[in-house]
Amino acid sequence: MDLEGATVALLQSLKTAKSVPGKELLRIVDLHAGSCEELSGALQAAWSRLHRLITVLKSELRSVGITEVQGPDSGPSGIFSDLLTSLGVVTEAQPQQPEAPSGKIPAPSQDENAQASALGKALEDLEQGPGRALQAGRQLAAEFKEHAGIMLSVTKTTRTRLPAGTSAQARRREDPLQKYDASLFSFDRMKGEVTVAMKEDWKRDKIDDAKKRAIYDCRDYNEFKQRVAGCTLKPIAKNEFNAPPKFAFNRTVEGSTAVSGGLVASPPSISPLDRQGRGSNAGQGPKNSREVDRELRRRGSAEEKAALVVDYLSTGDDVYRVFGRELDAEVFRQLLEALEQAGTAAAVPPGTAQRFLEHVVGRCTGSAAQAEERGLVARLLARDQADASTVVPICATLGVTPSSVAAAARSLAEGKAENGDSSAGVPDSSAGSSSLAQDGLDCGGMD
Repeated sequence: MDLEGATVALLQSLKTAKSVPGKELLRIVDLHAGSCEELSGALQAAWSRLHRLITVLKSELRSVGITEVQGPDSGPSGIFSDLLTSLGVVTEAQPQQPEAPSGKIPAPSQDENAQASALGKALEDLEQGPGRALQAGRQLAAEFKEHAGIMLSVTKTTRTRLPAGTSAQARRREDPLQKYDASLFSFDRMKGEVTVAMKEDWKRDKIDDAKKRAIYDCRDYNEFKQRVAGCTLKPIAKNEFNAPPKFAFNRTVEGSTAVSGGLVASPPSISPLDRQGRGSNAGQGPKNSREVDRELRRRGSAEEKAALVVDYLSTGDDVYRVFGRELDAEVFRQLLEALEQAGTAAAVPPGTAQRFLEHVVGRCTGSAAQAEERGLVARLLARDQADASTVVPICATLGVTPSSVAAAARSLAEGKAENGDSSAGVPDSSAGSSSLAQDGLDCGGMD
């Protein structure tokens, strides 16, 4: 009775509840109630069928003449009579016969077996139905309590986080609706926003397609990373195609000084004069062409730029360290112009340009000399009064003809003669010019 009272109280409480678990439980209870009504109807039909079977059994037993067997202590009624009495059948007293005729009870039909199995299943469902309904009700009640606790905790958390004066309208997350105003609407602005968005989508799709295509085409992960990095490279502009080439590196120089034929060229010996030309801060000098270019831009006058050669490029090792793997044509031209413009300044000892060119020719055999640089080299060699043994290798390496050196020496002598200083100028300029011209003829093909 306590269980029934608790179930009734639970059903009453669920009827008043407005939650989803309570309604689900009521639906399940109504479903089982309908099943119970159907089972009661089936049970009544089965009971009537059983009553008819008992009646048929009585008639069959009487027709075959089956008599009762009296036991030793059974009294006036036999065993069969007790069975029929238990079934509710009134038996008639018959005299006992010594032998009972043999008879067979007919086997039940297939329909009767099916009805009996259906009746057993219906009785089982009827027996277990209330238990299942009660179990489902308890499970739904537990879920309802759990959901109620969660809702209560969420409500408390929301109330503690929101300010005290926050209104219900301010708590809404969606943006308020705005009315359309034709005067404030700009089609061009909207078109620009859509164009930018379309361009970004197109770029993202291109990059995504390239990545997916690279997954199948790449041989290893390193190649895949290079392709992915190439997707975000800056495109080349039209003016960059039309720009003149930049000779930042000397592509003709090689990493070693080995020449064809298996012979290795030995570096030229360093004279004591070269060692004296090194400054006190030579160890802090430039290390490549870019640092030399930066140092040249920092210095303003030609004397200061020429002093850079005296301080940091006075030996063959320094020249090879700076220009051994990279010889920028613009930097080389600036150095030659600075040596020419400095002339006979106190900061530039005599023969500095000749020694610098010798080091470049001996240690950096792949220099890139242009036409303007060749003229500078010819004038510098003529001013320093270089002998034929020095002029010929320099001219052969830099592409300067000995005749141009002789012509530069003659023009230099004429200029000094016009200034009245021909005696203190170049005393052997005519001899040097004739010897250089003869060397040019001996070289053959230098022009």
